[in-house]
Amino acid sequence: MDILDTLYLYKSQMELQGLNSGLLDNVRVIKIGGRLHVGNVITRLSFGEPVVREKEAFGIVKSILDVGDKIVSLVLGFDKLFFVINSRTEALSIVNIVLGYTGNPKGIGYYFINTELLEKNTPNILPLLEEVATTVVEIRKKGKSFFLNVKKSINSEIDGVEVKL
Repeated sequence: MDILDTLYLYKSQMELQGLNSGLLDNVRVIKIGGRLHVGNVITRLSFGEPVVREKEAFGIVKSILDVGDKIVSLVLGFDKLFFVINSRTEALSIVNIVLGYTGNPKGIGYYFINTELLEKNTPNILPLLEEVATTVVEIRKKGKSFFLNVKKSINSEIDGVEVKL
């Protein structure tokens, strides 16, 4: 799921770093808002009321899951949904939609979230998102090194693990 051209931003950054971004050309993409085309866009949803659009997008994901194949869903720009909401009720509705897909054996979802943006625009929502997640991974930069920290996981073998990338 690509919200407001976040996939385009990631692809551009990969190319600027000299990385091969070709793998993104064939991924199936549900776009919410935005105008830039990256990947195999299977549907476009206008960026209207975030809760309504999120429900539509997850309905499309659910219809794909019902086919029988397992699916890996990357949700890029998820934090941007919270940037445009008008109330805590809308924020909680979005969290509740995510909760409805938690634990689905037919698929796995990865939500890439700019936590700084999220916390500035929707204070206190991050702990709720972390609560419904089965695993929470934080990536942070210290100097020229990156660290991956598993803040929470239902898999006790990786819970609390930190790795220098």
